Amino acid sequence: MGVFLHHFFLAFLPATYFGSEYAISEAKGVDSFLSTSVLSLPINGNFHVMVFFVISSFLIASSVFRITAEGKDTAGRLGDIAFKRYFRLMPPILVWSVIYHIVIKQTDLSVLQAVMHSLLWVFTSPDEQLMGPLWCIHYLFIGTFVAMIVALIDGNGRKKVWIFYLLLNIALLKSYSHYFVIMLGVDLAYLINRTKFKDRLKEHNKKLVVCSGIVLLLIGIFLGAYPSIVVPENYYAPLYAVGQHIGDFYVICHGVGAALLILSIYMLGPVQKILELGFLQFLGDISYGVFLTHSLVLDAFSVFLMNKLQVLLGGFTAGFIVTLIICTNILLALSLVSKFTIERFTEKMLRKMVDGRH
Repeated sequence: MGVFLHHFFLAFLPATYFGSEYAISEAKGVDSFLSTSVLSLPINGNFHVMVFFVISSFLIASSVFRITAEGKDTAGRLGDIAFKRYFRLMPPILVWSVIYHIVIKQTDLSVLQAVMHSLLWVFTSPDEQLMGPLWCIHYLFIGTFVAMIVALIDGNGRKKVWIFYLLLNIALLKSYSHYFVIMLGVDLAYLINRTKFKDRLKEHNKKLVVCSGIVLLLIGIFLGAYPSIVVPENYYAPLYAVGQHIGDFYVICHGVGAALLILSIYMLGPVQKILELGFLQFLGDISYGVFLTHSLVLDAFSVFLMNKLQVLLGGFTAGFIVTLIICTNILLALSLVSKFTIERFTEKMLRKMVDGRH
């Protein structure tokens, strides 16, 4: 939903991303203010993509650590994880990319080329020719195998492996910032599954766990809202000064922010309870559909609705809010369709394929 909000605001309030040069008078300076404000977290799309990356590699690495610790059919179970990855991602991408291509018609690709991109190219390179948001699928897919291999290096609790992980983090910082973020998910999995640090903190003081979690949450939010494009002149300026010497610094900032946010959730029981609420669980269940269909919703409906509604309702703000509400409901409806048709079919297919191995 954060990625959807980012692209919605980008369409109608571009200054929230690009800064004051793109400000519109109707926003009365709010759009420019948000471009460098910590309050921009809900619409900071790159941060939400980094949350994808960290969660994905964290779950993969955690599975590897658990499987190697149990020592039962290790090769087969790891093979299942690798085998499922492509076939879980590909069918929904194929369907929604072709639909997008037919409905929107904004690319020079033929239908056959759209199919080939969906089957192959989005998994092997940061491909944006079908739909812009699909650039990250390459990292999610290749990142699966990176996370598996790095987690496997730990064996079943290899001593001092954290030194290798630390060096690998440093090595990835300069030129491979997106894979650095993938590595952060492995770091989290190692910290939680191997070191049992939370239990050790509790032994000293349970309040220390809560206080540490709150501090990590606040730092994670602060880093997660770091501007992607605009040169900040406020409280983010010192970070910017440091970041000029470190690769794609905004990617690194957002990745670290995502990792700290997830770690804080692990440490804070009340936050976990909030995330267990039915509505948020529902959003989690349809999140892949939200990601794949939001470009279709925005490109097919948002501009048309906005042009009509701001005239009908007598102003930009009213048109903006009502358009957002309508587009959100269309998005949720399409995501439900995706969940109970394409994704359910994919899961059934995977169960048959994996059961066949056994």
